[in-house]
Amino acid sequence: MAEVAPGVSDNGPAPQPGKRHRYLANQVAEYNRQTPQEIKSRDSVDVIADIDLEVFNEFTLLLTQYLADNAPGQENLQRYVRLTATYLIFIARKPLHPPGLLFADGQRLTAHGNTFYCPVKSRQLPGVPSVCQYCVSRDISEMPTGQ
Repeated sequence: MAEVAPGVSDNGPAPQPGKRHRYLANQVAEYNRQTPQEIKSRDSVDVIADIDLEVFNEFTLLLTQYLADNAPGQENLQRYVRLTATYLIFIARKPLHPPGLLFADGQRLTAHGNTFYCPVKSRQLPGVPSVCQYCVSRDISEMPTGQ
């Protein structure tokens, strides 16, 4: 059965275009508010040895540039995003967007067990660096049929 992140609405069709931005902002904000609480509640981190340092460094450089371009001068926001994104990808092994998030095409980011499937993963432009390439989600086309 598909899972939805706590606080993510799982009812109804995709919001109307005018309300779409507010829907995304609310859903992602709730997911991002929960992440620091999850970090604080962890007793230990037992996956450090599994982190590829080269991939981690590439991600850090790309995210730093993305934040400099999209949130210039907002050091607190940049620090918060770096912390939560790094935790989600490298420690919790969760997607950057909340499971259950409804995209404009009516498809959801879906979780089946510990595997996540994203309907927009395949839309990354080849050769264009994107934070999405580090997300643990797989393309939704890889989801087993009948799920």
